[in-house]
Amino acid sequence: MDGSETPLYRPLGDDEIRLITIHPHLENDLVSCSLDTFSLTETNAVFKQFLHNYDSPNKPRRGLIATWRSIQRAKGTRHPPDHRSMKSFTPLDTHCFRYTWGDFAAMSYTWGTDEAGKIIVNGQEMTVTKNLEDALRELGSDGGRFARRYKLWVDAICINQSDVEETSEQVARMREIYSEAWAVVAWLGPAGDESNQGMRLLSALSRLDDKEKDDLTALLEENPAMFGEFAFYGLHSLMKRRYWWRLWIIQELVMGSKSTILRCGGDTLDWETFSRGISSLYHGGLWSAKDWLLKGEMKKKLAKDDPRWVTASIHLVHQNIRPLSEFEFQGGERQGMRKLLELAMSDSREEKDKVFGLLGMMEPKIAKRIICKYSKSTAEIFSATSIAFIEHYGNLEPLREANPWGEAETPSWVIDWTWNGRLRYSKPESVFIGAFWTPGTPEPRPETMYCAAGHRETLCSVFSNGKLLKCKGVIIDKICGLGACERGYFDWDPSSIVQPTEWQSVYEDTAWALCRAMLLGRVSNGEHVSKRHCALLSLPRTYEAAFKQFEALGWTWMKEQEAYYFRWVRWHQAHDEISMAGKPLGDYFTEKIPCNASEFDYAEVFLAADRTGMGRRLMFTSRGYIGWAPDNPYGSLQDQICVGDMVCVAYGCSTPLIIRRVEDKYHVLGEAYIEGLMDGEVIDLVEKGELFEEELIFS
Repeated sequence: MDGSETPLYRPLGDDEIRLITIHPHLENDLVSCSLDTFSLTETNAVFKQFLHNYDSPNKPRRGLIATWRSIQRAKGTRHPPDHRSMKSFTPLDTHCFRYTWGDFAAMSYTWGTDEAGKIIVNGQEMTVTKNLEDALRELGSDGGRFARRYKLWVDAICINQSDVEETSEQVARMREIYSEAWAVVAWLGPAGDESNQGMRLLSALSRLDDKEKDDLTALLEENPAMFGEFAFYGLHSLMKRRYWWRLWIIQELVMGSKSTILRCGGDTLDWETFSRGISSLYHGGLWSAKDWLLKGEMKKKLAKDDPRWVTASIHLVHQNIRPLSEFEFQGGERQGMRKLLELAMSDSREEKDKVFGLLGMMEPKIAKRIICKYSKSTAEIFSATSIAFIEHYGNLEPLREANPWGEAETPSWVIDWTWNGRLRYSKPESVFIGAFWTPGTPEPRPETMYCAAGHRETLCSVFSNGKLLKCKGVIIDKICGLGACERGYFDWDPSSIVQPTEWQSVYEDTAWALCRAMLLGRVSNGEHVSKRHCALLSLPRTYEAAFKQFEALGWTWMKEQEAYYFRWVRWHQAHDEISMAGKPLGDYFTEKIPCNASEFDYAEVFLAADRTGMGRRLMFTSRGYIGWAPDNPYGSLQDQICVGDMVCVAYGCSTPLIIRRVEDKYHVLGEAYIEGLMDGEVIDLVEKGELFEEELIFS
């Protein structure tokens, strides 16, 4: 933009936002927009009366707007538009507008790094990303939808990006803007790579009932092209798009909830249809079938890409955004720290956006404490966030995710949101995926899984300008042996093993203790491990041996796990020679599955052990315990757990922690699992005088 021309931006009032109008244009013309300022307090009389009748402090805003929309639409048309179309997400008549000036939608898109796009705003040329130019061109050619009283909010244009103070204020309003919008338009990008077939596949899957989903795998074996010649390739390509890796889209889709329309080129799907279609992939045998269907379509297409699904975006939609958007529509509890950190694995342009891009999903009191820190350093923002969560919830659960291995230079007890060692499905509360588990089952809350500190009161304080954390706790033990560090994709480095040469088991039944430890004491939905889970000890350690037995037993689901079974195989290859109470670890396992065994039991322990091995390192302690310490899979060999590091229980934290003595204080290294000490047993030992409380200071 030429600075000599009339400035595009003037300061915004407290209740004002800027919105654009897209002017009709010829195909080769630059996209032309008007940028104007509007007040969200200028509601019309009818909408004011509606709010008086229907609004309440506990009413979710997104659900309230949906009620208004359905009431007003019922007045205007006998034939409502197809719910999958852009028209269904547009105020069709003037009586639908909520404001005296009209209404607005908010756009969700990825900025990208390509600055090659150009548009005209208020007669002035503005440089934008090519992706944004493509989006505005597509929306501008859509029958003049945003050409009159229905406006569009686009952050790159509607926020003065050169004004740090305004940017900070508008970031604080993101939740309000996306929640108040008539609709959220999610731009996935231009059509291509069979994206139209992928969209049609999701639409078709969304309409299937459970019986039809149960029968689907067999039908696809007979006719792989029943949904289109390249339907699964199209879906694969759609879910690989850069859009799904952008952190901010999570908040935007959640706030839009059922009022979100996804657009790829000229194809559209409403959010409910899209997310139901994705969730169908988790039903019955379709999760495994999608693998061979994609391989077949890629072979037919002569594509040279990796034929494996990039499932991270599929999981993001099904396990994160879909349930969060339902909470947003119906009302529900805001997200805790562990779920937010899982979401923060997505990409952001600035490190601090790992926090600010998710403010809308935090408790409002926490968000209010953090937003004022927008201009601070990344380390200060991360510290303020940990302190806000600790003080708001009155516990030390955030310490489970803390360590000194990040690059933000925070105290070790502060969570570094940029640390890349967190793995999405490593948590004991993670819900299993497979034919035996109902898709969409809510996860247990992480703080309810264990109770290592019993019911001891949280006693802690932050001092020294936020650098130090003091709390009460118990030092239990020291590490005397370690399993292998993980390196790369489910690959372990045997040279990093430290043999527990003098380890003597504290357990009456060491094999059973090893089994429980390898399952973290819990299986799906937080269920405690029971004797049927001894199945783990006879789960074959090569796929060849396993496949023959699975086939003989008629176990369809387990037989289809070849693409994932290598993880179990590799873990054993690295660890079977660890000396454990006088014999190799591998000798605690057999290769023979009993003839009367249950496939469900073996599927459950297979998935639980797979989860356990992610981001954890097998650990032995001087007092004879076995468990797991945090791994740093992408860190150097120096930035790892070491023999001599201590195990403690901090009052207010539901799991033990690994800590390291540094001068007269301690560093937090992350959460631990200690078999037999996860449910208050440490407090029993304190009361017996075998362990002692002390003051712990973390730096």
